[in-house]
Amino acid sequence: MVYTGHRWVSLPHFSYGGFAVTHNVSFDFDEKLIQKLIFLIRKEGLNPGFFQLDLLRISNLQVVRERFFIRTTYVFHPDDACKKVSSLISLPQTKEELYKQLNANLRRKINKAANSGFELQIGGKELIPLFYDIYAQKMHQLGSPAYGKDFFEMLMETYRFGETKVFLVMESGKTIGASFSLSYMGFYESSWFATNEIAYKKYVSDYLHWQMMQYAISQGATTYSFGRSTPQGSVHIYKNHWPVTDIPIYQYEQGRRLHAKNHSWIPIVWKHIPYFITRPVDPLLVKHIY
Repeated sequence: MVYTGHRWVSLPHFSYGGFAVTHNVSFDFDEKLIQKLIFLIRKEGLNPGFFQLDLLRISNLQVVRERFFIRTTYVFHPDDACKKVSSLISLPQTKEELYKQLNANLRRKINKAANSGFELQIGGKELIPLFYDIYAQKMHQLGSPAYGKDFFEMLMETYRFGETKVFLVMESGKTIGASFSLSYMGFYESSWFATNEIAYKKYVSDYLHWQMMQYAISQGATTYSFGRSTPQGSVHIYKNHWPVTDIPIYQYEQGRRLHAKNHSWIPIVWKHIPYFITRPVDPLLVKHIY
């Protein structure tokens, strides 16, 4: 968990976080448990990040009342609604084995893109400016503020639990597809992904995901994640033409505030504001609407 200054968030840059239990235990996972964990983090001054503890150790701790936000695969209550799904592919040991799992139409799209003369770049901080240009424009089209460029630079500098990589697809020197990926213990996720309008008919999205999967396999990864999406939305439907498994994601929030996520009209208005106006304002707003 990390403290953003406004609330506690579990794995904010991955599709889901929450608890990972290493042994079979009989324990009630509820909001009180989360609040006790936050109390322990504050009491012992634990650093933000990944850590292990014995759940029985915190059973008698004080229950605090702090704001938190968690996406998790765990169902706290029987009537909880699934807000998002995370689409995953179990990776074989070779790209040839993975290719055999793809349907004929998907293979055709990948092959056509591969023969289109695209340039693929894989790198680090030096590629962030090119990634950011297409990412920020895509977010504006969706009506959502974008993180600032310095956010991605600092994330790449400070993340110590796996790899951070930028993937770019270039055509005639212009970026037409980009992704920022994170990994942890063999789990590779496309955390931020964007293509421009030129790329739609050229199957750039399929080509870029395919290249990222091949890279993940070369690093010994066992899982590739497309990230989360709204069930049965257009993005989710696109992901399901890959051989994915959908994992239901449940969202829990304590101390909810009124923010842009709760108002469906805000994205409609935001994307109609000129991009040159929203771009410098985006980083100032996005930290308040996570």
